[in-house]
Amino acid sequence: MEGEVEAVVQCSVDSLEWSRVEEEIVVHFRLCNDFERSYMTVPISALTHPLCVVPDYGGDDEYGYMVVLPRRNWSQYFSSFIVAFHDS
Repeated sequence: MEGEVEAVVQCSVDSLEWSRVEEEIVVHFRLCNDFERSYMTVPISALTHPLCVVPDYGGDDEYGYMVVLPRRNWSQYFSSFIVAFHDS
């Protein structure tokens, strides 16, 4: 849409599937440092939920970060363990 406000976002080197975050709760990824591939603009309306992303201070990669499953999804994550434990 013309005139819509956009955000500048920095992308990861590899695509990060949401299903992986749902399965693992904390996922390591690497930010891209190639300016031509790394940055893009997206409409503000495309940003629907906040994510917690923190630097991987314990890692040896200056572009290493971790994304954490949002707290609103934790109950689904932990209940999957209860169901798996109960079924075994």
